[in-house]
Amino acid sequence: MNPFQIMSEPIRRRIIEVLASGEHTAGNLCDVIVAEFGVTRPAVFHHLAILRDNGWVDIVTDFTTRHYRLEPDVWKRLDAEVRWLKRLWKRRIGSLSGNDTDPRLARQPESRRYPRGAAGTVKGLRGKGRRANRLAFQSSWPFPGSEEGDDDARKS
Repeated sequence: MNPFQIMSEPIRRRIIEVLASGEHTAGNLCDVIVAEFGVTRPAVFHHLAILRDNGWVDIVTDFTTRHYRLEPDVWKRLDAEVRWLKRLWKRRIGSLSGNDTDPRLARQPESRRYPRGAAGTVKGLRGKGRRANRLAFQSSWPFPGSEEGDDDARKS
């Protein structure tokens, strides 16, 4: 997950702010987030799991207590994203200095791109064309205001 996607959620951003001050127990984190945002404890643990799965936090278990702490390379990854955006900003189209005449140069390197199917393609239909993807979505996802079997609403 992109660092900006992780930081875009206010609850996760607040968890990161609290963990930036040092290591904290799961109970302390839950108390702070529940008091500030009015969410349930399972919701806090859901956000902690997202942070853990994406390599932002580390868990140290001490018998029955879990201590959460930020991974040290989090700041490097976030800084790399900011540097990438600054580089694009300096080379933006319309600026007087450092202007790229070829907009393709502003593309992300292969290692930074999202997987090919992330933009709305259906698994198994890659390479079959946009019409196949559209038809697969239309057949699997009914439109609002139409009946599931209504074929007229699906034609476009």
